Amino acid sequence: MIEQTTKEIKKNHEFYINVAEYLVPLYPKVNEEQLIALKATSYGYFKFLLSLDSIADGGDLDFRSFFVRLSSFEESIKGLAYLFERQDKFWTSFASHKHSYLASYAFEKKISENSILIDQHTFHSLAKGKSAMALSIVDALSSLGDNDKYDVHLKTLINEIHIAFQYLDDLDDFKADYDSGQRTYIISELERILNERKISISLHSPLAYKYLFLTELAQISIKNAINHYQNAIEIATTLNLDSLSQYLLKEQLRCKDRLIEINYLLIKTQAKADKSEKIAGSGNTVPEAIRLSLTYLKSQQDSNGLLSDFLTTAGFGTIWVSAYVGCMLAEKGLGEDITNALSEYFINHEHASFNENIFMDGDSANFLSLYSVLANIPYNQSNWLSFERDGSWRTYTDENGLRKLLHLSQHHNVYGWIKEKNCVSAAAGYALKSMNHLNEAYIRTANHLKGTQQPDGSWKSYWWSSDIYATSYAVRALHSNDFMQKTAGCNWIMSKKETGKHFWANPATGKPSAFYTALALRSLVELKDNYNNEISSGINWLLSVQFEDGSWASDFILRIPDPDVINPEEVKAWKHGSFGTGVIVDDHNSIFTTATVLNLLAAVI
Repeated sequence: MIEQTTKEIKKNHEFYINVAEYLVPLYPKVNEEQLIALKATSYGYFKFLLSLDSIADGGDLDFRSFFVRLSSFEESIKGLAYLFERQDKFWTSFASHKHSYLASYAFEKKISENSILIDQHTFHSLAKGKSAMALSIVDALSSLGDNDKYDVHLKTLINEIHIAFQYLDDLDDFKADYDSGQRTYIISELERILNERKISISLHSPLAYKYLFLTELAQISIKNAINHYQNAIEIATTLNLDSLSQYLLKEQLRCKDRLIEINYLLIKTQAKADKSEKIAGSGNTVPEAIRLSLTYLKSQQDSNGLLSDFLTTAGFGTIWVSAYVGCMLAEKGLGEDITNALSEYFINHEHASFNENIFMDGDSANFLSLYSVLANIPYNQSNWLSFERDGSWRTYTDENGLRKLLHLSQHHNVYGWIKEKNCVSAAAGYALKSMNHLNEAYIRTANHLKGTQQPDGSWKSYWWSSDIYATSYAVRALHSNDFMQKTAGCNWIMSKKETGKHFWANPATGKPSAFYTALALRSLVELKDNYNNEISSGINWLLSVQFEDGSWASDFILRIPDPDVINPEEVKAWKHGSFGTGVIVDDHNSIFTTATVLNLLAAVI
């Protein structure tokens, strides 16, 4: 569709909305009224060109929205006529740029219709031609400001920006362009590389997109964009265009972050490809399953003893995941060789966080604090306790730190991430239950959990795709004298078991989940006399789906809402992936799931 949401438009069109304002410091004779008029008219004209481009490329023609754009275009022409008299030199250059734009557009169509090879020189020429109308901004300011001394520099700058844009657009629109029959540089290059390597594959195939990364064509395109942004930054800096320089640096940083994400994603893809998915066998027993899973977890430790899972924009989860695994093992006295290595690391590194590059968070501190008690290693718990307020626990407390971490403006709402979380409070209660010296904090936390239990017996999860996580840990956190609350929690968990089956499904996928099944059964163990049959059948199901390497299937379980989202249940659609927000992330190494199942098996043996 032609139309986009206001939020999308502001994000995608930021440069075109602000380009006149970026450049106007060089033209002191241009007054505020002229600048406002120029911004409105230039952006209206640009949006209309996008409409034409979308239709010509085979996009849907929404007549109503197109008519609105046409009316906006008419207003833009009126605005230009108001700013420039008929004989003004602006109109001559405007006509020239329009001719360049149309010529470039026609050449692009010819290339697509005749499958002409596009080399880099041709690509740059096309990108410059398609940016021709944006050059009119320079001519407009030059005329209004009565100063043409910057024309060459600024037009070079805009061309460099557009070349960077085009590298990124061609990558992002790869599938849509190919499906619509539009030939781009990146499509042409991929065909050339695949032919050279004698790889026969249709570009309609999902594998084609993967080859963009496996051939490093995607990475090269992003690096080229970074280089052209750098050329533009150097010009903008020389001309003291500070706002434009900041914008370009931000865009360049996004590209650099994207390269890091691609590298991470390739590592994740390789890790998943290397995993065995062969079932251990029908004769699998609890002791054998424990042995296999310990062998698997040991094989996943790095040279520092850490384990890694959950790839996100922040990188791989290491410290948090390792502390969690340590708790699952140490609670049952398992895997001494694994926990010894973990203890050696944590004695020298007390930083409780998602990984070593991120600041401290309450949930990582939950598990590192508990692990220190279970493993009898020193740990300063005062920082952890700062995440508690009247028995409720938070993941983050530093608003400005969050905004900086997420590259957000100082006014961006991040309340969703700093508000108290039942899943964090439940895990904190589970940890505090083993710490007699923090009994007052435990009592506050237990009281908070009892006060936030839902009428149906559950507790709400924020960071997890199912409320089974928060409910399981809340049930385990409460003492036996809170029998009514524990029973209500277990009854709710039983209500979520798949009818006639012996497992619990993940609501994010609708598929059987070893992770949520293990958590559900672990809470039932708290009242096992009431649930012996359910526990036994659930254990048998878990044994039947363990892989030969000792792991269980990874799952999309870690939910990362936008930072302003308070209630994740109001989010209409979640992406399954690793990067950004509004996503549900999988434990691709299956370390988190395997440690959770292992803890359960050790509890029933």
